[in-house]
Amino acid sequence: MNSRQRYSDPLTNFEKQTCVSFLNERQSIFDPPKNGEDVPDGPLMLLPEPKSEKEKDKKEPKKSNLKRENSKSTKNQKSSDTGVAFETGTGKVKFNTESNVKNNEKNINFSTNKELVIVHNNLTSEDSSEEFEFRKHNRNLSNTLSTSRLSFKSTKSSTYTNRSSRDSDFDEDLKFTTHLTVLKIIFIDIIFSLGDHITDFLQGFNLMFGDVIEVGVAAWSTEFLYQHWQQRGQYGLIVLLLNWSPGIIAVIHMLAYHRKEYAVQETSLMLKTLVPGVIDFKTKREHQIKRRKKFFLTMFLVLIFYPVIPAVTYTLLLWGWGNGQAQPESLSRRENFAMVAHSITGGFEAPVQLTMTIWLMLKGIIDNDFSFAKAFVDFGLPQDKFGNSVPLPAIPVISSISSLVSIMMACVRLNIPQPYQSYAEPNFCKRHSKRFSQVMGHLPFFLCSVLFRVMSYAFMWIYLWFYSFIPLTVSFFANLVIGYNQQTDTKMKKGMRTIKKKIKKHFKENQEEYKHRRIELAVWLSSFIGIFIPCCYSQQLEDKIVKKLWNKPDILKGLDDVRQSFQNKVLKKQELAGTLINLVSSVAIFIMVNFTEYKYSDNKLTNFSFNIYFYVVITLGIMVLIFTLLDFDALKLFGLDHIEDTETKTKISFDEPDGGTLSALPTTDTERKTEMENLKGKNSFRVRFIEKKRSKFVQMVVSMFLSLLVFTPIVIGGFCSHHYTLPEGYAVLVPDPAASDNQLYMIMVKVYPVNSGTEEDLVGSFIKCTKYFTEPSLSNSRLVVYADLSIPECEKHLIDKAGFEAKMRKRSNKDVLLIAENWNNRSSSSFPSMTYNEKTDTFTDKSIAHLKSFDDIPILSFNQKDKESFEMHGFTSNQEIRIAMKDIPDLLKPDSLLLSVECDDTECIHIDTELELDGSQVFLGCDSEPKRNINVTISCNDRGKNCTEFDRFKKTHSQETSESCRKKVITPSYFGDIVALKCKGKSDPKIWNKKNDLLLCQDEKRNEGMSTKTCCTKNRTTIYAKKGCKDPKKNHCEHGWGSWSGWNSQEDNLVRDRSRFCFIDKACTYLETEYWKLDEDDRDDREDCGRDDIFNKHECIDF
Repeated sequence: MNSRQRYSDPLTNFEKQTCVSFLNERQSIFDPPKNGEDVPDGPLMLLPEPKSEKEKDKKEPKKSNLKRENSKSTKNQKSSDTGVAFETGTGKVKFNTESNVKNNEKNINFSTNKELVIVHNNLTSEDSSEEFEFRKHNRNLSNTLSTSRLSFKSTKSSTYTNRSSRDSDFDEDLKFTTHLTVLKIIFIDIIFSLGDHITDFLQGFNLMFGDVIEVGVAAWSTEFLYQHWQQRGQYGLIVLLLNWSPGIIAVIHMLAYHRKEYAVQETSLMLKTLVPGVIDFKTKREHQIKRRKKFFLTMFLVLIFYPVIPAVTYTLLLWGWGNGQAQPESLSRRENFAMVAHSITGGFEAPVQLTMTIWLMLKGIIDNDFSFAKAFVDFGLPQDKFGNSVPLPAIPVISSISSLVSIMMACVRLNIPQPYQSYAEPNFCKRHSKRFSQVMGHLPFFLCSVLFRVMSYAFMWIYLWFYSFIPLTVSFFANLVIGYNQQTDTKMKKGMRTIKKKIKKHFKENQEEYKHRRIELAVWLSSFIGIFIPCCYSQQLEDKIVKKLWNKPDILKGLDDVRQSFQNKVLKKQELAGTLINLVSSVAIFIMVNFTEYKYSDNKLTNFSFNIYFYVVITLGIMVLIFTLLDFDALKLFGLDHIEDTETKTKISFDEPDGGTLSALPTTDTERKTEMENLKGKNSFRVRFIEKKRSKFVQMVVSMFLSLLVFTPIVIGGFCSHHYTLPEGYAVLVPDPAASDNQLYMIMVKVYPVNSGTEEDLVGSFIKCTKYFTEPSLSNSRLVVYADLSIPECEKHLIDKAGFEAKMRKRSNKDVLLIAENWNNRSSSSFPSMTYNEKTDTFTDKSIAHLKSFDDIPILSFNQKDKESFEMHGFTSNQEIRIAMKDIPDLLKPDSLLLSVECDDTECIHIDTELELDGSQVFLGCDSEPKRNINVTISCNDRGKNCTEFDRFKKTHSQETSESCRKKVITPSYFGDIVALKCKGKSDPKIWNKKNDLLLCQDEKRNEGMSTKTCCTKNRTTIYAKKGCKDPKKNHCEHGWGSWSGWNSQEDNLVRDRSRFCFIDKACTYLETEYWKLDEDDRDDREDCGRDDIFNKHECIDF
């Protein structure tokens, strides 16, 4: 009989790797597709090729039985070119098969109770076939084990029947995996590579030129760009240049890792390696010189065009793979280069950009306020120049999220490579099953480590500045030492030698040459990237070696174990060293800022928020140490980590021939117990499967939950910062509160509480410190004492604790102390207990600690860099200082204390909305408040720079419009624009004053029918209504009344009165006036509705 027919094998080359073997060893020789170099993700070229239609249509062989020469296992081995022979003495069976011949189709059928019976039937000596099959134990067939699409039946019927469906399933799995791999490269590798750089470029341009959506290109002018450059533009240039920083790391990696491949050999060495008759000396030398030039040109292009290099390389990879013209080695090199380039971006540039974003928030350069509650989220949607809301988060938010995603992807690529065992798996889910479990287990650790590092480095950049290079350099050299030292690990070397021997033996049996490099860490690359993220990128086994070991899963598993053990040891040492370095640096910063005279860069963190930030960083660092000591995989704590395929190497004894194991039985996530019976004449054994599956969904849910727990310190820190920090506010100097020339200038500076502070809005007259403490008689109104600590006379009064407290109590504790600091670069330190000497640049022994504990009056301070702008217009006796402990949006509301102006008592209130009025005239606003149209100019300073909160408010509200009762008014930019300011009184800024006889302009009062009362309310107040009001006796102003005016005293009649308005629309306005006795808290019964006869005659309906 034809050997091709007798020993045909219905299984594909790929299926042979995972086939269940009933013999002790099988030597299968086949020729898989050619491959390129390896990459951690598992290269595309290692996917098995689908069968051609021609191969599928071949006629099936009639038999698939095993041929044997005689039936006694003790006979000498007899071999044939395409058959099977028995080894002398051992009785083991050795196969010599052709790569295109299919042997031993095996079906595994098992029931729900996982009990199977394998039956070996001894046939007559004349019959050369043997039949192995699984029979269900005392049950009917219910399902088929399809994990590897294998069967254990080598009969003619199963061979012919099942091959077509199995080949179809194989090709469908392969096509599906290939398609998903292409989609992964397009939508994950290419899109995210470009997206990360695009968002970084947007961040840089936003800092340099302003937000294009909100401002528009038309607003770019020389003055505008110069202002942006001074405030933020220089930082935008740094953000842009950082996009090329990975190119430097890539060039260093290429020089350190590939220099030998492209070096020109010495003459003596080249002569030794020449092959006579193949290539001469001159040609070889020219070829090496050409390769070296190409290598240096490649490095130059990588450095110049690095932001697009990963995406371009991935695109070329897909192009070459699709047209089939490129060699597998070339494709593999491209994929490896693209992966490394993208990983450098995610492992170095992305964390640097994220650290830079946090640093800019801490510095107050980025528009977003840095508070833990709003660190990365701006809840207000931006608007374009036409006033349309753009449903996009702020650019810093987009950039931060993009950087974080890129970092997580780099952590996976560099630290969790594709297992060698799964390189040839055509099924996408099975191919990535183990890696998915590893990623889910390591995700909380990666996230915690990255957050700790970027937050701690931003912390160092702020407070150590130039000296921050010390911990960074120490971390780099620690990574170098760890990397080089780990390569000398004896245990790893011993394990690799054992595996190497097995590989050599396998190659020797197949008469092939084996060249293998040891596992080698890319030390310089891992050391640079390891500063910012966990990184252990090691040299992988060549693809051409892996493809020839597909039928040796034990060797591939050993390689995976050695590689994983090597990476875990390196990562553990790197994390312990890097985390401890950052923790020590953070503790040193905490001590220097809180307990020494150390100076640093000004930033937005107050002492309270600084301490919270420190505690958050320390907590994250401790969590990283815990993850490190637990071997990084959080799922192991819950017993949810990936279960390796276990092998039970129990020999099976048959009457003849000997051999066969259960080691190749396909099991996925199973524990096995075997119970064998050698039944004479039937030779059956029983296998019991106890299956434990790991749900990928459960793994993902647990991993996501643990990842969210990583953010717990940040959330708690944000809560404490938001609810327990002392309120910040603004001191507003108003040189002319009456706006006598219809111009109102306001200079705002950021102030910080020295003692317990105040949450109220306060207004007081300006007075210098020396005058306040020396003059015996002062105004009875509230005063804001301006204390410049650089003036010795003022300092003298502040250090006198007894005199200071006595003066404040004499003034009934109604004044406010505003301190101008005379020190710099201590914005996060608590208010000092000693005075500061500017000449010696040191703190003195004169104590002002009592100011921090004296809580009877509000004591506030502002930065020295803001003193010049605060004193820009000089000081006069009628100046006013307004203290507002609010955020900018609340401070600039129409009813805010800031947006108010003194109104002349002699000016009547105009209620005719059609009149054109100048700035000195008073009119009734839409909010039922008397107002004046004033040209307002506001400047805001914080630590010598413009307030980012104020700039953001002006940009986001610059296109908002509001319908006024007089005309359509655009929200101003507060730079000489007309603003309708609320009237306020001189003595009490919270109320407005008008005498009753000058309340309404007489002509309008008569024309609008408000000369006579309309009705009387139940509280005996008098209501006047314009003639345009419908049902004037009905109350249409339940929630529309404005504020009450101040009391107007009529001493002749011993009566006092006050009034308020309610604006309904242009045609209808109500005026309410009430009369009280002058010196009593009781209504007057002699005026208007206070009289019973008038009340009964004009009673309102529902007022």
